[in-house]
Amino acid sequence: LADAAVVLLWRLTSIGEKNRIVDLLFRTFVVNATVEETMKFLTRKKFIKKDLAKVSRLDVITYMAIAAMGFGLFEDILYMFQTNIGQILVRGFLMGHVGYGMIMGRLYGKEMKEGTTLYKVLGILIPILLHGLYNFSLGEDLPEVFNFVVVTETFIVTAYLIYSIF
Repeated sequence: LADAAVVLLWRLTSIGEKNRIVDLLFRTFVVNATVEETMKFLTRKKFIKKDLAKVSRLDVITYMAIAAMGFGLFEDILYMFQTNIGQILVRGFLMGHVGYGMIMGRLYGKEMKEGTTLYKVLGILIPILLHGLYNFSLGEDLPEVFNFVVVTETFIVTAYLIYSIF
């Protein structure tokens, strides 16, 4: 719903119609990444704030991973009707949303422990930047170097996800 509201406002400006790259940047970094990661962040705030004294850093990472799985699953269901089986399997296996959620959870847990607002800010900014870069790099009509960006980021986030689990 938040995505739709932002898209509607964006279309009313007509800026995206004049420049495809600006439109792609806005849609991927603002509409997709910022809205989705902010919703995950607010979900975290709602559930973790309730009983902060009993919440460990590992709990925070787990909560964020679970919230991210929900977002990823919802998005994957939508993709089922828009794309091919290969992309669906890759998205399901790589779980980018979970990696972004775990990064957010780790940084927010660090903010809880140290009381430094910087970690909370990084906890929202880093997932937004990674998510936006990933989505942007999949845009049509971009140079082939962006395929390398997608593969590299996917490898890094997946490695981080596996490292965090073990």
